[in-house]
Amino acid sequence: MRHRILQSGGSEFWMPELESETLAIVMKPLIFALCVVIVFRGFCTEVPVWQPAPGHMQVPIWPGVVPDAQPAAGPEGMKPVEDQPVAGKPWVRIENVSQPTMTVYSPKGRNTGAAVVVFPGGGYKILAIDLEGTEVADWLTSEEITCVLLKYRVPFSGPYWDEEHNCRVYPVVPRALQDAQRTVSLVRSHAAEWRVDPHKVGVLGFSAGGHVAAAVSVDGVNQALVYYIALKNARVPVEMHLG
Repeated sequence: MRHRILQSGGSEFWMPELESETLAIVMKPLIFALCVVIVFRGFCTEVPVWQPAPGHMQVPIWPGVVPDAQPAAGPEGMKPVEDQPVAGKPWVRIENVSQPTMTVYSPKGRNTGAAVVVFPGGGYKILAIDLEGTEVADWLTSEEITCVLLKYRVPFSGPYWDEEHNCRVYPVVPRALQDAQRTVSLVRSHAAEWRVDPHKVGVLGFSAGGHVAAAVSVDGVNQALVYYIALKNARVPVEMHLG
């Protein structure tokens, strides 16, 4: 069977109908090419993940199971914020953190032995990782102080403002506090390795990170219970970390 093809100039020609096998042979390369394009576009749209500067390595704070883990809304990602500059400069935000890590920044010269754990802010929804994180680390190390930058879990890991319902929401499990308690404990346990005096470990936070800093500084029954439960859920030997 042939098909009549009418061209724009008015002329016409007849094209024979392709057999099914012939059509399959012709279509296979086209389908493969289309799949390659789709996969390539998928790779190109991946959101970059934050990494510290060369010479520094971020380490997971929980050895295996993250306690009270919640399903992430999406993959962890890093995005520059250019439409809300601070001091005339864009800043970097991290979102959907489900695997908390810490990054140690040691002084290059003299070391006072003091250390500060830094908690970036972001309303318990995102983390301002450079503006309230790495820039603070640079300042602390210039003052001969070790900085430990915590990338704690977000979103909804502490009290946050629900814009849809116009109210503050308190999560049942304060996961950001769990991460902060774990990090402070790790700094003290690695004091000799990091040339830190375990009696000179402080905390510093911004916005929601300030709330974390205040909560981890309170030596109360509720705070101790939060950490105890977190250690049990993470399958960490509790007797090693309650001192």
